[in-house]
This record gives sequence, structure tokens and C-alpha cells, in this order.
Amino acid sequence: MTKPYRLILTLASLTLAVGLQAQGLVSGSMNYGGTVVDATGDPLPDGNYDLAFSIYSQAAGGMPVWGPQEFDGQPGTGHQPLVAVVGGRFSVLLGPIDTSGDPLSSAFNGTSTGTDSRYIEVIVQGTALAPRQPILATPYALSAQGMIPIGSIIAHHLDLSSAADLARITSSGFALCNGTTAASQGVADPVITGALPNLNVGDGIGRFLRGTTGTTGAEQDDQIQGHFHALPNHTHTASSPPHNHTMTQTDHIHEITTGEGSAGSRNRAADADSSSTPQEASTNGESASVTINSSAVTINNTDSATVSIQDPTTGSHGTVRVGDETRPKSMMVVWIMRVR
Repeated sequence: MTKPYRLILTLASLTLAVGLQAQGLVSGSMNYGGTVVDATGDPLPDGNYDLAFSIYSQAAGGMPVWGPQEFDGQPGTGHQPLVAVVGGRFSVLLGPIDTSGDPLSSAFNGTSTGTDSRYIEVIVQGTALAPRQPILATPYALSAQGMIPIGSIIAHHLDLSSAADLARITSSGFALCNGTTAASQGVADPVITGALPNLNVGDGIGRFLRGTTGTTGAEQDDQIQGHFHALPNHTHTASSPPHNHTMTQTDHIHEITTGEGSAGSRNRAADADSSSTPQEASTNGESASVTINSSAVTINNTDSATVSIQDPTTGSHGTVRVGDETRPKSMMVVWIMRVR
């Protein structure tokens, strides 16, 4: 016959080691201890025992919100060495994860009111001790009521192809900002129930976050501020070196024909033409070259002027990258929101 035992709580929820911290996603650990006695008050005999721990949101019944974590000396996720019991007293460090891989912090996500109760159930050698023990407010205050208000959007680094990473996020009360609801992502009892903003590059949106005094969640398209380029007074200078303009004349004849007539200053007699035949006069020249301006020709021979478009640059630049958006250098993250 299994001897009934009960738990006398001597040390519970006093310390959070390296976890349950501001980001709410770092798996933490919690010191927990007590004394196990039988129905007559005798302590559990000294030895190494198989203990298991689960956390519930109610004093009796229901499903655990975290656990079990097995101190059974077996390998595997959420398994730890057997627990040494001396004079009925034991002390363990719960966390960082249970046998399902859920972080201890997921038990303390809380709700918008931050008033959820938590109870720990201890199983000794396969026997559950009753009643469950309430957990003091210390870890709850540090995590559930902690430093990330519900509705906060934070940048997070995780492998989106890893089901374990996604489960860790949702079990911690966070959801991806991908345009879907927290419930559809598997978050239990979310306070924020509507569709979350679509912020992640994986969905083709890729947005920066910007503060506002108006409505949050409004999306803005990209734009470039209107501006102008100033062009001060300046001079354009063009200089022509010495050169020749050459015109070539080919062989040709100039002919002059005198007309017939008996009146005027010229007549047949004056032309010494007794036969009254019109006379022709001609010149015959060879080809020739004509040179025009053999010296330099300068148009507006003044000093050149500097032309600036707004502020001058150093002239150094990197490789030009052209795409369909304007953006600074960046690193990819996943935007997540605390929804519970």
C-alpha cells in the first residue's frame, strides 16, 4: 500500500535565476523547495527520489499550464537527476523547460488584469501530493505583470521554419505580426483577438515602425520629400585652337556679251565691230584656296566657374544598388506582439 504524503512548503518561488526577464521570452528557472511528511508527520526517509512538478491555473482539476518537469534521472528534454531528500526536505531548481520544451516563463504570461493564480503540483514516486500549493507572487510580478505590456511589438530573432521556435513564441503569449490572429497561430486565450498588423518581410511588406500621436496600426506608403536643386550663376567656356577655313575654287570662265544697237554710249563702232556681230569677253582662271582667320578663335574666353547642386560631395561612393524601394542598410528580424 502506498503511504500517503503531504507537502509542507518551506521555500517556494523565492528566486528567479537568469530568467523570466524583461523580454518575457528567455527561459528562466525558479527555486522551489519544501518538506514531505506522511500522515503522521514523519518526514520522508533520506534518499534520492523521483519527483515531478507541474503548474496549474487552479487549485484542483484542469490541465497544467506548464509541466511536467521530471526529476527522474532519465535523459531527454525536461528531465533532471533524482532529487536528494534529507530529513524530508528537498530543494529543486525548476525550469528552464518542461518535457514538452515549453519555457517556465510561459506559465506566468498572465492576462490583461495580471490576476491569474498559479498552483504547483508535486508528484513523489508517482503519487501526487495534495493539495496543490499556491505559488507566491514574486515570479508572477516579474514576468506576467512585467516589463512588456500587452500590445507591445518587439523585434525577435527566430527560425520561422522551426515548429519548436514558433511554439515557444506562442506558448509565451506572443504572436507573429503577419496579418493573422493570435488564435489562428495557436496562442491560447489571447487578450488581443483581432488581426495583427502585417509587418514582416516574409509577407512582402517589410515596414519600419514609427511613433504617432494618432491611431496606431495605420500603414504608410513610402515617399520622398519634395525638394529642389539650386544652380548658382556660372559660365560655360568653349575654346577653339588655331585652325583654317578653306574654300576651293575650280577652273571656270566669266563671260560678258555686248548687245547690238545704234544708240547709247556703246555701239558697234566703239566695239570695233564692222560686221555688227555681238562681242564676247571672257576670263579664265585656275583653282585657288582662300584662307579665313588662321589664328585661334575663342568664344567667351573667361575662367571656368564651379557649378554646385546644393552641397558638394566628396566624390566617393560605393557600388550602386538599384531596386524597387528606397531603404537604409538593415537586418532581417521578425516582428512579434505580446497578445496575452
